Amino acid sequence: MLNRKPRRKLKFFFGMTEIVGRGSISRPFLLRGDFMHGLVIHGGAYKTRRDFTAHDEFLREVLAEGHKRLAAGESALDVAVQAVAMMEDCGLFHAGRGTGRNSAGYHELDASLMDGATGQAGAVASLRTIRNPIRAAQMVMEKSPHVFMVAEGAENFLRHHGIETVDPDTYFRHDMERDGPAIKDTAHGTVGAVALDRDGRLAAATSTAGIPNKLEGRVGDTPIIGAATFADDRIALSATGHGEYFIRAVAAYDVAAQCRYAGRTLDAAMDDVLQTKIGEKGGWGGMIAITRGGDVKLGFNATGMHGGFVLEDGHIHVGVS
Repeated sequence: MLNRKPRRKLKFFFGMTEIVGRGSISRPFLLRGDFMHGLVIHGGAYKTRRDFTAHDEFLREVLAEGHKRLAAGESALDVAVQAVAMMEDCGLFHAGRGTGRNSAGYHELDASLMDGATGQAGAVASLRTIRNPIRAAQMVMEKSPHVFMVAEGAENFLRHHGIETVDPDTYFRHDMERDGPAIKDTAHGTVGAVALDRDGRLAAATSTAGIPNKLEGRVGDTPIIGAATFADDRIALSATGHGEYFIRAVAAYDVAAQCRYAGRTLDAAMDDVLQTKIGEKGGWGGMIAITRGGDVKLGFNATGMHGGFVLEDGHIHVGVS
């Protein structure tokens, strides 16, 4: 286990204002402290407000389960995967069961993960019959010599190794409001998790079905390591939003690189990527991050973002809007 610095009181920063309080989140934030383990999750950034009560309540369940697993000594990778798999299964987000159809009328799912302790990564794209794309990404990482597999070839490999499959005609939920023609105004329900475990290991995981009503064959940033997902021995990040902009910016890796090589703070690095490199070019979205040094950040340049976190004290914080 890593040696830790003396504990210091957790501090929350919303913009430039330090606040005191627990339980809910209302704006982008940076948290600084010293903690043995933690989990941060997101359920996607959005541009149009709706009633997200059910989403936020479910995020609390995910965080409670993740906290229990981290406290019991599970690895950051396994906890991040479990958190994303729960969000895939719930049907509330545009990932896993909640997936809407593409422009050709069928489902295409993407996911990726990265283990900061080993530098290993796995990713999948254009899956049609796999229940949990994030578990598929983990299977690619652990059972193949590859990082990224797609479409029918990936599904053949995954079935060979015993992945759980579903009937896409009956399993996935199709929301006409979400999947209508006004793509730019719909809720992008990408889901993601970043975790720090008791041994100081970091991991990141992200899953989506992409833009609702997307062109057949379109792949966004979610399955691309360095764009939406990145983890190393210092930081783990997961992103959501308009994927093309995150791909061009190599967004998740850029934040990590600015922190490592330029010595920038997590707050400054993430704001630079979201506000300048993505926002000023017309893109929108958000990111979550956790560091080995004791920082947690959730940032976005959209109307809002579902998200939350739990640290070793067990207090659950949810609800960015």
